[in-house]
Amino acid sequence: MEQIAPLTRCIRYASGESIIVEGDQGDALFQLVRGRVEVIKLMDDGRPKTVAQLGVGAIFGEMSVFSDHPRSASVRAIEECVLLEVERDDLRPVLEGNPRLVEELAQLVSERRAQLISLSQEVKQAQTNQLIHQMLQIFSNLTGGDADERPR
Repeated sequence: MEQIAPLTRCIRYASGESIIVEGDQGDALFQLVRGRVEVIKLMDDGRPKTVAQLGVGAIFGEMSVFSDHPRSASVRAIEECVLLEVERDDLRPVLEGNPRLVEELAQLVSERRAQLISLSQEVKQAQTNQLIHQMLQIFSNLTGGDADERPR
């Protein structure tokens, strides 16, 4: 932390303001010093879904910084926030000399990626269930049966 502190920039966001936009390139990560944010993921059908709320001490934006992929979710301030921002290029020398920190950040990236993959699978299953229900309802209307009865 002593090595990273001089490299950070302190920034403020008002309630409702976007901090990260899904799909944008990302070269900085953030630590929340004051306030709360929500993490929002666009679903396959285009609807936004809040997948997490983060509070003081939380780190976010790391997935793009370490994977060089576009931002995988949006982050918006729920209330006025104060953040510390650290850019990828400033982190590089600190990480090169600290394999333990690299391991911890890799674990965080892995956990967040697994959460987003799990969310996508849950949404797909919900959509499948809804489609099955609609198909059963259509089938029921054609045959005069009960829509809640599943064919055997």
